[in-house]
Amino acid sequence: VIFGLHLLDSQAARNQQELQRAQELQQELAHLQATSVPLAEHSQIKERLEEEVAILQAGWREKEEENQTRKEEVSRLHSDLQSTKQALSKLEKREVVEASEHKRMRSRLEGQVS
Repeated sequence: VIFGLHLLDSQAARNQQELQRAQELQQELAHLQATSVPLAEHSQIKERLEEEVAILQAGWREKEEENQTRKEEVSRLHSDLQSTKQALSKLEKREVVEASEHKRMRSRLEGQVS
């Protein structure tokens, strides 16, 4: 009889543990159901996000191309500016030389006239 009672107590304890584990699993399942997204909805969201990423990447590539074009234009303008500065410097030097020659010629002619 005592052995039978001990066996029943042990069985009752196991049943209680199993019941508690079942309740924990039900709570976990309820939490997962509340926080999860159905597969179809997940797929739709993923597809929309992938489309948005593709659009953003295309826009980014377009901006990169525009930026590259601007860099090339700035480089060309800088080169043009350098060429113009060099040409202006040459003209200024030539002007100084011509003015000096003009002054010498004038002095010589004035000397011949006097």
